[in-house]
Amino acid sequence: PGYLYFQLVPLYYYYQKKAANVKVLHVLEGTDVSDPESVTDVLYPTEELTGRVDDSYSTQNRLSEINSNSQIEYELVEDNVANKTGQMTLDTIYVVYEYRTIPATIKIEHKDIDTDEELMDTVTENGLVGESYTTENRLDDINEKYDNKYELVSEPGNKDGEYKREEQVITYYYRKKPAKVVVKYVDKASGEEIAERVEKTGRVGTEYDVSGDKKEIEGYTIVEEPAVKTGIYTEEKQEKIY
Repeated sequence: PGYLYFQLVPLYYYYQKKAANVKVLHVLEGTDVSDPESVTDVLYPTEELTGRVDDSYSTQNRLSEINSNSQIEYELVEDNVANKTGQMTLDTIYVVYEYRTIPATIKIEHKDIDTDEELMDTVTENGLVGESYTTENRLDDINEKYDNKYELVSEPGNKDGEYKREEQVITYYYRKKPAKVVVKYVDKASGEEIAERVEKTGRVGTEYDVSGDKKEIEGYTIVEEPAVKTGIYTEEKQEKIY
């Protein structure tokens, strides 16, 4: 007789949790992310983390990378995004980091270097940190306002540059133009000069006084003095004759 043997062979079915993913968006503050898949205007390429349902995930902001690749500087609106870390789910998780630009200002001044007087109204210009700005002197406007009395002394080193977090002041300096009054000593009969002339220098618009420049000249007496001995320096050279 024969024997019949039975052996139980176990059958195993293997399962794994379904695939899952997390997408991380980096956008400008105020960007509409109601449909995350349609968002294309991003500050940093959208990141995708893959795994399986219930896997842990962690994300981080990309502020440093964004600023290193942009002329304009950004700041993070909120780093403590509610779902920046967590566990993956069957549905795609979208983590959104928002960034914003930083407002900045410059002030532009135009001053008399000798008196510190403001020759034109100070102008405030607004921009964003990292943006470029450029300024220029207003010599033509100043001379139109002050009867052509001024010249530019210097342009500031920061006349052109980039907006910064701290307010910058850009100051152009001007000075009244140099002017001259020449005092001559003349023989009334011959018209020849009989003594070394005196040159008095100043700045256009300031006062001069030649009343103290009368000379005693050997062999001569003063027969005529300048009708006007005090006045205002002008752009044109003035002569006063004794």
